[in-house]
Amino acid sequence: MKGLHELFVQELHLLYDGEKQIVEMLPGIIDAASSKRLKEALGEHLEETKKQVRRLEVIFKELHQSFSEMRSQVMESLLKEAGKVIQSDYEASVKDVALINCIQHIEHFEIASYGILKSLAKDFNYDNIYNLLDESSDEEGLANKTLTKIAEGNLLCKGVNTKASETEELSNTPTCPPNCS
Repeated sequence: MKGLHELFVQELHLLYDGEKQIVEMLPGIIDAASSKRLKEALGEHLEETKKQVRRLEVIFKELHQSFSEMRSQVMESLLKEAGKVIQSDYEASVKDVALINCIQHIEHFEIASYGILKSLAKDFNYDNIYNLLDESSDEEGLANKTLTKIAEGNLLCKGVNTKASETEELSNTPTCPPNCS
């Protein structure tokens, strides 16, 4: 019977595969986005995700684990949904909203995964591993908050949600400066 440490290692493998799947899929998601702010945020998160993969590789080395061919079915499913949005015929601003929705589902899954792994690393007294996982967890949380801000907008910038819901009539919402879209 497998124990808690085996579960910890298995979940690390699944997260590692999930992060690698994201690295493969995110460029297509970026291309499908129309909002400049969304493209930039996703581009930055792609670079962070590459760092997260490298951190997980450091963790595997520290645990003397080789990389497995374990496939994260959850991540595969979440990314499949993003693929459907990419292929959809949604209006551009509506597609941005749908992409944010998909990416936030992914972020929430990653936040939960990093959370349990951090908890276990703490229980096993793996201080360095905990710190590496915590750094990635913080990045995922920030990415999620950034996507929410892009969706909601602010005083000077309409969010993609507002843009998608607007009709051709003029809105009372302040218009976006040129660098906001």
